[in-house]
Amino acid sequence: LPRETILFAEKPLVSLIVPFRNEGANLPNLFSSLTKQDYPNIEIILVDDQSTDKSPQIAKDFAAKHKNYKVVSVKEKPEGWTGKTWACEEGFRNSGGEWLLFTDADVEFEKTLITRALHFALSKNIEVLTLMPRILCKSFWAKLIQPIFIHVLLVLYSPLRVNDQNDPFAYIFGSFFLIQRSKYVEIGRHEVVRKSLIEDRAFGFLAKQKGQRIMMLDALD
Repeated sequence: LPRETILFAEKPLVSLIVPFRNEGANLPNLFSSLTKQDYPNIEIILVDDQSTDKSPQIAKDFAAKHKNYKVVSVKEKPEGWTGKTWACEEGFRNSGGEWLLFTDADVEFEKTLITRALHFALSKNIEVLTLMPRILCKSFWAKLIQPIFIHVLLVLYSPLRVNDQNDPFAYIFGSFFLIQRSKYVEIGRHEVVRKSLIEDRAFGFLAKQKGQRIMMLDALD
């Protein structure tokens, strides 16, 4: 992702949607990184997907102190919905942004990330932007296995194919998935992948199939 930070003539509202389940250990780090964002027009929608730990209270306590945060509780998934797809759908239904940014609870954002990503999408007419994260490997086994896994992933599922608009192959990273609201609705929202256990792969494929300009960038810094 290019490093330049650009001042926007207009600053469209970005709805950042965070589905979470039992993420009490990770939410404080995410919140800390989000409060440092230099993009001024963001709403953060925290979707509790039936957590059994203290994470719902952590989210509510934080939201009570920040006016641009709200907490949505998912009670039960409708029949036919799998994984976190319903939580993403509920997040969308409670959002108002011109752009939607889906992320995960165990992610930390560099302070200029949203500004840079939105500028890139707008300046390049990108309708779906996904970022490849830098993965922190803390345990011995993670340090051993994760680099191998990532190498295999990039060989089998090359970002070059994702960025080739003539190649039907595509997928997105759930850790950073930025999309225009109108395009999200046009594709069919998460409802179209409600039965998929790997919704990131399915949604990316459908987005490209429907003619959306999708791009995957390296966000390792």
